[in-house]
Amino acid sequence: LNELGKKYNVTWSQIMLRWQIQKGYILLPKSVTPKRIISNGDLFGFEMTKEEMDKLDELKKENFRVMFNWLNEVEWDDNYVVDKVESASASAANEDTKEKEPESEPEVEVKAKVEAEPEMKVNEKLGSTVLKFNDGNVIPQIGLGTFLKSRTVKYFRKKDEELSEEQKEKDKKDDEKEEREFKEAVVVAIKNGYRHIDTAQVYRTEVVIGEALQPLFEQGVIKREELFITTKIARNVRKPE
Repeated sequence: LNELGKKYNVTWSQIMLRWQIQKGYILLPKSVTPKRIISNGDLFGFEMTKEEMDKLDELKKENFRVMFNWLNEVEWDDNYVVDKVESASASAANEDTKEKEPESEPEVEVKAKVEAEPEMKVNEKLGSTVLKFNDGNVIPQIGLGTFLKSRTVKYFRKKDEELSEEQKEKDKKDDEKEEREFKEAVVVAIKNGYRHIDTAQVYRTEVVIGEALQPLFEQGVIKREELFITTKIARNVRKPE
């Protein structure tokens, strides 16, 4: 991967993403970092040879699957609108081992920062590189992956789980910080040329995506009909039929 990255003057992650493009897959790289969002879509300046693709195909792959059996053991919080209240963070304890990030700026300042950014170069390929469905409809091959960890933790929290007031306050701040970063990421992606956004009921991003996009619609940055927003429903809330 590193050798190919040096050859094409890209990162090894771009090599893997380009491999998926050439395999004909839909890509949904998730990031809230503007630089990475742009990098993840910058995949059209090179093309690997068949020999290089074959070599990547032969790389050792671990046989693994992520199983979510625990989904059937929790009580679901179906009140989707209450996303904005505090979230549980028992599952987020591992984050404490990471380097602490500085406190985010107040929301007003973050919005001002986004609006004050100079016009970024639009990657037209993000909207024009599409895959065709069997019915003739098309969808952009690259989309922005989304996920709100703090809200997903709350979504799967057991009803009888008790949190201290201190923990609730911390969770609330973490949730607000994550929402600000996420909304900024959506704005950056749209301005960069992304026209496909992936979400899901359990990712807890459906409402926030709408909130981030609404100002862009009002400002004429983009029209709703230009966007492909995909979502998914968890298996244990679907009827058997």
